[in-house]
Amino acid sequence: TEIEKPERKVDDEAAKKYKDEGNKLYQASEFQEAINNYTNGLEICSLDSEIHKQLLGNRAACYLSLDEREKALQDCDAAIKIDPKYTKVLLRRSTIHEDLGHLPEALADAQKVLEYDPSSKPAMATVAKLGPIVREQQEKQKAEMMGKLKDIGNTLLGKFGLSTENFKMVQDPQTGSYNISFQK
Repeated sequence: TEIEKPERKVDDEAAKKYKDEGNKLYQASEFQEAINNYTNGLEICSLDSEIHKQLLGNRAACYLSLDEREKALQDCDAAIKIDPKYTKVLLRRSTIHEDLGHLPEALADAQKVLEYDPSSKPAMATVAKLGPIVREQQEKQKAEMMGKLKDIGNTLLGKFGLSTENFKMVQDPQTGSYNISFQK
């Protein structure tokens, strides 16, 4: 036999009241009580609605204030899934990613904010700060990978009396692809 799930009661007006009360509690730095209000609102609001994304975004701010970054990240992800252009929460998620050391993700979120709101000063500051760091990390990773590939190549080519030094790689500046030529 199939178990019936109870019908989910939807009351967006009551959810909005929970949000408003949660906002007051947040302003008073009563973050756990605000979380409880936002959670109550989430239990009764229309799914994938404006109020739903706002409740998630506000609860994420509370979790962030309580240093519960993983929970904050989950709520940000859920809110952004509802509205990918929710710049306030994209910026919040960028901050969380940066705090967690996920710099490429933090940079990507800040860049998305600038796509939707080119005048966002916090996003500009994050891109200016993280852009060079992420590029440097990517270059370092690329150099490490190339070193490992050369080691593998030398191991294989050594059996034929060759090495990777016999091959010259030149990057095409227009396409970014590499041309490889053999030289003795």
